[in-house]
Amino acid sequence: MSAISAFPWLEALVAHINKPDDDPKTGPIGICTGTLIQRDTIRPMFHSMIATAYHATSMEDELFDLIFTLFDRFGRFKSVFQDHPVKRGSGVWGKELDVGSIVVLDNLIMSSNIISVDETAIGIVNWFFERARAKSGNVLIVQPTKPCFQWMENIFATGAGILGTWVNRPADPPWHAASFFFTLMGFRRIGNTDYFGLPLAFFYESFGIGICDDLSLKLATTKSSRLSCFEDLQKGIVIYSDTAITRKLERFRHCISPDDPDWFLGNEARDTILHTSATSMKPLAVRWILDNFSQSLTSNQNAEGETPLEALLSKLEGLRARYVTTDRVNQTVQFLSDHWREYSDASSQCVALLLGLKSPTPNDFVRIKRGCTCGKCIKGFLSPRMCAALEYASDTALSELHHNINDSQKWIESNREYFIDFPRKFQSGVSKPQVRRGLIYLWECIRDCVVNYKLPPSELNIRVSLKDRYNWPYSLFDSGVRQSQCDSIVHYLRCGKENGHDTMKAAAVMIFRKAIDSDELIGDSSFVKNYKGSYSGLPECRNDHEFGYVSTQCGYEHDYVPRSMKGIVGMLKEKQKRSKAITAD
Repeated sequence: MSAISAFPWLEALVAHINKPDDDPKTGPIGICTGTLIQRDTIRPMFHSMIATAYHATSMEDELFDLIFTLFDRFGRFKSVFQDHPVKRGSGVWGKELDVGSIVVLDNLIMSSNIISVDETAIGIVNWFFERARAKSGNVLIVQPTKPCFQWMENIFATGAGILGTWVNRPADPPWHAASFFFTLMGFRRIGNTDYFGLPLAFFYESFGIGICDDLSLKLATTKSSRLSCFEDLQKGIVIYSDTAITRKLERFRHCISPDDPDWFLGNEARDTILHTSATSMKPLAVRWILDNFSQSLTSNQNAEGETPLEALLSKLEGLRARYVTTDRVNQTVQFLSDHWREYSDASSQCVALLLGLKSPTPNDFVRIKRGCTCGKCIKGFLSPRMCAALEYASDTALSELHHNINDSQKWIESNREYFIDFPRKFQSGVSKPQVRRGLIYLWECIRDCVVNYKLPPSELNIRVSLKDRYNWPYSLFDSGVRQSQCDSIVHYLRCGKENGHDTMKAAAVMIFRKAIDSDELIGDSSFVKNYKGSYSGLPECRNDHEFGYVSTQCGYEHDYVPRSMKGIVGMLKEKQKRSKAITAD
């Protein structure tokens, strides 16, 4: 890989074998190459870092696709390959794929001048296995369907040697030999994908499954070869408007009985008309199909093992989690999940219909639109676990800010991290006791929004909390008041305004930053370890760790979440400069 040195968490691994007693000048007879990804180093921005490296280096397309197929934005093994009845495959892979470094076997090259190709290939893969384990890798992953492994078909076709049990059938795909080879070596299919994994520790469950018990090699590629007479209709669903396609469905119903089995047939991907209507986000068509065929089509699975609802949710997740390259010169990558707002009305209506909600309540509909999967999100985006994280961050910060409140120098020294991102002019204002107390009082109001009022900590809701807690009239928001607490808040807010800084926004942003620092996935996990409530008892949600998305919904920019390696380096350098400036002051 070129420019790989710019990414310290990415390492190229090479293992080779030379012919015994041969001239070293002739070169190795076998080479195995791979890539090591130190996942924990980049976990907060896993997908973003991978995408940045992909654009800046010669990273293979297959490696990029592997990462985005198997792992989510935080480097966790996607739950769909653990829980889905079809996509989980043999079901032996689970949470062990969430931790440790990832090693991908990219290529295996063998010389044509050796006799025992299979034994040599096994030897070099075993040597590569040891190299990967020495690098603290957790799992070794390979994709046998890659074209670079197709040479095995001809080499092993003779049926000689260790791989003599493999039978080359004309109907087998060209990568069947490679799949058999890696399965024989202990690799096991991950879910129903084309990827095979080999744990680098011997206590994982996947070692306990035999070759014959592994998911059939044919399952991942089985497609329906039967095309129904509805093929043109399915194409029209994608092209035409929702109203037009609904009228066309009605005409079909008058010509073909609803009991005709053709209604239930799929296209080449085994997508039924309900699959296609849902993924095309045509709510009128979806409603028509459900009204005329009850729920009989909702459980049909396509070639990927997805029901219409699962296929739609998978597509929507892809839209939410995709990324764009914002600066091709510096290869800056921006993930839209942080900037994402909500799903369209049409797609949300389709989800509601497939969930059986023909007339969803406003709360149900807004939760669908904003990606809630727990059914408990406040305003559709603030999940119970996110609320708990913000509550813990607020309590922790308030405890720290109260300490040494009367000693300006000690207080600034111990709480320097909170003001690194503030302008230097404002930092000097924090030395005033009233400004410090004003920040604390404001932070208590922000906490009230989440804990007591069960509302997102937006500026409007913070103002409501200010009014209720301190009897703060809106008309006096920018002027002095007699109450000591309000007077302190005024000093804090004015200190920022005089120096061109939105200190109310800054106080809220600091809460989110504190929550990020203590998060179990992208922080130090102190939140889960020290949270007084029952964290495990709170429902899991897609929005749990989406701090950028939630802060944006609250009305705050989230530029404090870097998007690329360049962003991380720049942020660290800037923080070092400001930290030195505070010390100098």
